[in-house]
Amino acid sequence: MAAICIAGWGFFSIFPAFWTLPTTFLSGAGAAAGIAAVGSIGNLGGYFGPKIFGQLRDWTGTDFAGLTFLASCAVIGAVIMLVLGHNPALERPAQTAPAAA
Repeated sequence: MAAICIAGWGFFSIFPAFWTLPTTFLSGAGAAAGIAAVGSIGNLGGYFGPKIFGQLRDWTGTDFAGLTFLASCAVIGAVIMLVLGHNPALERPAQTAPAAA
């Protein structure tokens, strides 16, 4: 139970940072589309995750394969984020030219 609580803490603590990612890489209408894509993929995961977990449980007779699948999805997501990297230049405000009087 303690391990599940710690895992839940880890998964839910990333949400605030996760939802800022589309606006980090995109702007304007692209950012809106990125946020919509994140929501859509999340909803698909909410549907297919339990279905795949249940199917793996039926095939193997234990929860181990399903839990391994879910953990591997989280690891794949972490690897993708590490590959994308961090560009501090994207965090600086845009430089604007002074207005002509």
